[in-house]
Amino acid sequence: MAIAVNQSFSVVSTNEGNNTAVVRYVVTCSVSGESFNNYTQTGIFYIDGISYSSSYTLPRNSTTTVFSKDVTVGNASGRTIGASFSFPTTPSGGTKSGNTSLSIPSFNVGKAPNIISLSLKSRTVNSITCKFSVDSADTFYYRIEEGSWIRGSNYVTNGEFTIGNLSPNSKYVVHLLARNWINESAVTYYQSEKTIEVYTYDIGKLLSVNNFNHGDSIIVSISNPSGSSLGLVVKIGNTQILSRSVSAGNNTIGFNDSELDRIYKLYGSGNTLTATFILTTAGSYTNSKTCTITLRGNQKTSYVGQNGEKRAKVYVGTSSGVKKAVVWIGNNGRKRCI
Repeated sequence: MAIAVNQSFSVVSTNEGNNTAVVRYVVTCSVSGESFNNYTQTGIFYIDGISYSSSYTLPRNSTTTVFSKDVTVGNASGRTIGASFSFPTTPSGGTKSGNTSLSIPSFNVGKAPNIISLSLKSRTVNSITCKFSVDSADTFYYRIEEGSWIRGSNYVTNGEFTIGNLSPNSKYVVHLLARNWINESAVTYYQSEKTIEVYTYDIGKLLSVNNFNHGDSIIVSISNPSGSSLGLVVKIGNTQILSRSVSAGNNTIGFNDSELDRIYKLYGSGNTLTATFILTTAGSYTNSKTCTITLRGNQKTSYVGQNGEKRAKVYVGTSSGVKKAVVWIGNNGRKRCI
């Protein structure tokens, strides 16, 4: 029985702009005569000081590739790269080992365009426009997040680009790639890349909604950088209390008698309620905040609703002073004093 091992180590490609090279290391084993068919074994292989394992079988009277791998190495220009193997063969053949090396040709590096700046120029709720400057580039590319590269103008030192179809109030990573071609048809080039984080505008946002007493007005603070039309809805549970048009800045929200009665009827045996303020836009975007309404007796002096509801503010004298309460009489005659 005879066993022969061969190895090949070669440069597959180089990228002068990034100063990298792809190298390929292949190890084969030829067996003549008896061997162990379908018996899987594992060897260890090194490329540029990094180890890799590979499993293989050695059928009788055949040649088998026991290892083959392409690896990208950095700072490649002019470097000498080593590779080695060590793997078991047949019981009688023992473990085979060996090593080799290759020299990567020197090429010019440092010719990638220098990206001087990349910044946000303007934004909307669903788009961003970025501007940039480079010392010189044959062309530039841009993309959002990990999307596809979009090719821009040729022969640029500065420029801008717009990316649309984005979501409101969202963060995105923008990539800019500047490239100088060595041979465009052969896809060889120098290039450099730069990224920035940008945010689209919020359509509208509730900045603050404070707790308040039943019957009082409340100031609702709103930001609206997009200038969209805004509406405000107030709900307690599933019951809608009011709906208003609002704008950016501080909005004073008052409650009319009908709205106060809607709130009043929801207290039950308690004297606090949780209200949800919901800011809406012409689209589907909304955001909300909650606050607490407290019933403290500060109602109108008296009130009779069109359906017979009665509500009055009552002062009760006690040894400790004057107390305030609210009496409500429903149209079914039920009375409540809080």
